[in-house]
Amino acid sequence: MALNNLITVEFTTQEVNSVNNKLDGVEQVIAPKAVNLTPEERQQYAKISYEMNVFVDKVRAYMATNPTLIPSWLDVAEMDKDIAARTVLTAWHNELTKLLEMVDDTNMLLSTDVYHSALAYYNNVKQASVNNVPGTTTIFQDLQQQFPGRPAGSGTSGGSTTTVIQATPGSKITFNLPASHKLAINKTWLNNANGIHLLNQGPATLKLFSGTSENAEPTTGQGVNVSPSTTATDIYVTSLGNATDNFILFKNTSLTQTAYMEANPMLLLIP
Repeated sequence: MALNNLITVEFTTQEVNSVNNKLDGVEQVIAPKAVNLTPEERQQYAKISYEMNVFVDKVRAYMATNPTLIPSWLDVAEMDKDIAARTVLTAWHNELTKLLEMVDDTNMLLSTDVYHSALAYYNNVKQASVNNVPGTTTIFQDLQQQFPGRPAGSGTSGGSTTTVIQATPGSKITFNLPASHKLAINKTWLNNANGIHLLNQGPATLKLFSGTSENAEPTTGQGVNVSPSTTATDIYVTSLGNATDNFILFKNTSLTQTAYMEANPMLLLIP
C-alpha cells in the first residue's frame, strides 16, 4: 500500500549555511547579555503580561509628569534602560516564536513521513522473517529491540505502540499520536485529577477502548464515565471508577494518518 507523503522539503547547502551563520550571529549578540534561570527562579520572577505592560507604561508616564513622587532610591535611568532592552527582546521573541512555530509544524510532518517510511520497511522485514526469507530474522530482531514504545524487558512487539503520559494537572498538552498507536493515561492520576478533556484535531480517528480488548469499549457500566461518546472528536473523561484496568487507552485507528491532539487535564489534583 502506498504511503501518503505529507510534505516534501529540501534545503540547499547554501541555505543551510546561510541560516546557520545567521543563528550564530544572533547567539553572539544575545549570549553575552542573557541570563539562565533555574526552574525555581522562573517561578519566582514575574513575566509581564499585556495588562501589566500597560500598567508599567502608564506608571512611567506619570513619573515623567510627576517626578516629585519618585522614591529617592529608585534609579529611573536604570528603569529606562530595562524598558528599552525589554522592548527590543519582546520584538525578537515574537519573531522567533513565529519562526519556531513554522519549524515545529514542518518538522512534525517530516517526522511523521520518516516514521511511516521506517515502519513500512520494519513491517516488511517482519513479514519476510515470518516467511523464513534468508537473512531477515537477524535484521528483524535487531530492529525489534529498537522499536519505539516497546516495553522495557519485553521480547515481543505488537502491532501497535503504547505511549504513557503522566501529565501535570492544569497544563495543556499537545500530542502527536502516530498511526495505530495508543495513548494510555494512568487510572490513579485520572481519578485524582478532575477528569481530562481530549480534543482530536484529526485527520485520523481516535477511539477509546478497554485495556483488555480493543473491541471492548469502556462504558459507564464498566466504571468509565465518557462524554459525549467514545468515538467523538471531542472526548471528556471524568473518571475510571472501579474499572480493573490501570490505564484508560485511546487508539489512533488509522493505519496511515497521525492524530493531532490537545489534552486539557482539569485543575484539581489530590495528592
